[in-house]
Parts: sequence; C-alpha cells; structure tokens
Amino acid sequence: MSLGKEIKMSDEEKFNAFITDPNTKLFVSKNFETYRSKWTSMFNRSQSMQKLATTRSWNWSAFLLTSSWLFYRKMYGAAIGVSVAMLAGAIVELVWDISTTGGAIGLSVVLGMLGNAFYFQHVNKTLEKYRNAGSPEALSDAIHSLGGTSWPIAILGTLGTVVVFFVVFMVLDQSGLIPEL
Repeated sequence: MSLGKEIKMSDEEKFNAFITDPNTKLFVSKNFETYRSKWTSMFNRSQSMQKLATTRSWNWSAFLLTSSWLFYRKMYGAAIGVSVAMLAGAIVELVWDISTTGGAIGLSVVLGMLGNAFYFQHVNKTLEKYRNAGSPEALSDAIHSLGGTSWPIAILGTLGTVVVFFVVFMVLDQSGLIPEL
C-alpha cells in the first residue's frame, strides 16, 4: 500500500504504459499503428518522455496540409496559431512587399519534422489531464470529443481560415494599405 505516495515509473515504463493503453488507441483512432510505430522509434532514439516531445520524425500530412492536418487531428490551438502565422506572413508580403515564402516553407518543414512529436504531446497531455480528473466518464467523454479525427472540422477550419484571410484582405484593400499592382 502506498499511503498517498506516488509510485515512480521510469520513462520507459511510462512510455510503455502510454503506448499500450487502450485509451491511447481509442484517442488516436485512425492510423494508430502508424503513430505507435513512429512514437516507439522516436522514444527509442530519445529515451525520454520529455525529449520525445521534440524528437524529429517526418510527417508528410503535417508538412503538406499544415493547419488543415492540425484541425483534422483536433489540435485546435496549434491550428489557429499556424493559421494566424500564415495570415501575418501574407499581410507582411502584401502591405510591405517583403517576401515571406521562406517563412511559410519553414513553417511547413517544422510541422513536417515535429508533427508526430506535437501530436504525441497532445494525446499524452489530454489523456493525462482527464485520467487525473478521476472520473472514467470524463475520460471517456474526452476520448470521444477531443480524440480521433474529423474531416468536417478540417474542412470547416480550412474554409474558416480562407474566409478570415479574405475578410482581412478586403479590409486592407478598402483601407488602401495594399499597394496597387
């Protein structure tokens, strides 16, 4: 009996508990085996749960689809952050005629290299948060609402981003901030 003391687990034990937990598979849903394989390889290289969150492993979907992939995997904060960064780059390019293509490509490359690590961190932190809430119902609700994938959210998030870009550019154009070509 531990009498209020936490049992210390090694990082390897924590990782193995995470990767074999049925809730992890339910949360990830589509392509779980692919992510399990990538995360296992990443952990074997990093030997640390903390370092795994910054270990590089290529993800073509994250590289090519950027914020749409983040919306699809229900990482809303990151998706909005990437969309805002892309909007800011586009505004800089239009208003001050400074090329931000390198920044956009760099953002895609970073997402391609670290997308699997970001997703690992998202899954691990979300499951940990609701596991610690103590209620099996809260964990089950989180898995169903926050986990898995969603094409409708990816599409709506992408369309929403396009609409915001369009509105911002219309306002900038009407205010005369975009120079004539």
